[in-house]
Amino acid sequence: ANGKAGSLRIGVMPGYSWLPGLGQAIAALSRASPHTDVLVESGLSAWQLDAIKRHELDAGVVAWRSPLDSEVEGMKIYEDRMVLAMPAAAARGMGRIRSLEDLAGQKFILFPRAGSPSHYDALVRILKDAGIPLARPGAAATDLPTILGLVSAGLGCAIIPDSFRKHGPAGVVFKEIGGIDLSFDLELVWRADQRDPLLASFVRMFPPPGKTY
Repeated sequence: ANGKAGSLRIGVMPGYSWLPGLGQAIAALSRASPHTDVLVESGLSAWQLDAIKRHELDAGVVAWRSPLDSEVEGMKIYEDRMVLAMPAAAARGMGRIRSLEDLAGQKFILFPRAGSPSHYDALVRILKDAGIPLARPGAAATDLPTILGLVSAGLGCAIIPDSFRKHGPAGVVFKEIGGIDLSFDLELVWRADQRDPLLASFVRMFPPPGKTY
C-alpha cells in the first residue's frame, strides 16, 4: 500500500534499454524499496500501449504517442533527433549530401505502419516532400536495430534517431542533413486511471530529460 514492495512490468522500445534515466530509476527504486521486482520487456510502441491498457504492463517507454489517447498519460524522459543512416559504400559514391532531395534515387527502409502509425506517416510525408518514391522500398523491419542492420547490408537508407550513432553496426554512415524536420522524444507512459503507489514511486525516480546523475 505504501509502494515499498511488489513488482512492476515495464516496456521499452527495442534498442533503448541503455537509456540512462531508465537504469537510474530502476536502481533508485531498488535502493528505496528493496523488496520490489522490476521486469523490463522489449516491445514496439503500439504493442506497449495496448499492453498497458490491458494491464499486462504497468508502464512503457514509447515514442510518438497520440495526444488524443485519453486512456494513458506520461512524461518525456529522453530527447532525440532524426538523422540519415546510409550504407558506407553508397555514401562514398554520392559525395556531399545536403538534403533529402539529394537522395531521390535511393531506396529507403521503413517499418510496418501498425508498429507506430504516427511515426510512419511522418516519415512518409517528408520522403514524399523530398521527391523520394516509396512504391519499392529497400526493405522493411519492425524495429530500429534491425533496420540499421539492413542499412549495413546495403539494402537502403533509413531515417534513424541520432542516439543510434553510438550503437550502429559497421558499414553505416550517419549524416545530419536538411529536410528531416522530425523529433524523436521518448515518454514513460502509464494508464491514466492507475493508482499503484509503487508505480508512482518509480515515476518519481526519473531525472528530467537530458539530465543524468
